[in-house]
Amino acid sequence: MNELNRRKAVCYTHPFRGGMINMLPDGRALGITLSTETTLTIQSILYTNTATRCPDIRFIWSHGGGTAPYITRRLGAAVGPDGKPNANLAALQKFYYDTAQAFNPYTLATFTRIVPAWNRPSSRCPATYRTGAPTAAPSATSAQVTGHPPRGRTRCARRGC
Repeated sequence: MNELNRRKAVCYTHPFRGGMINMLPDGRALGITLSTETTLTIQSILYTNTATRCPDIRFIWSHGGGTAPYITRRLGAAVGPDGKPNANLAALQKFYYDTAQAFNPYTLATFTRIVPAWNRPSSRCPATYRTGAPTAAPSATSAQVTGHPPRGRTRCARRGC
């Protein structure tokens, strides 16, 4: 990780269809599996203090960060007594997220409370627009983030927003 930090690397992550995929019939566990694997990877980065130790790595998390933005307390992310985000919450706010198959009116509302306004898709964001095609039509993802202009897959991370 230190070498990636030295190089100011952009690390795009995407979950792999691991062991949990067959826990439900007909592959119905796939969505849960992908979200869980993403969340476990984020927790690993937070638990090992990699995000703090290696601040120049730009992590991009698929599918809106899995369930991480919705279980912040369990990830040790909170606002401290001084009113400022602790290290884990600050890391979650600094990370980049893609929008593929991640948002609906319920989850987008929570996500935008975790990721500050200056980090949202409508401005200079770590939220990058991605459809998840071919498994999801671009129009489906566009409908999920109505009002947010399409962006390149990793546009913000590459340009240094």
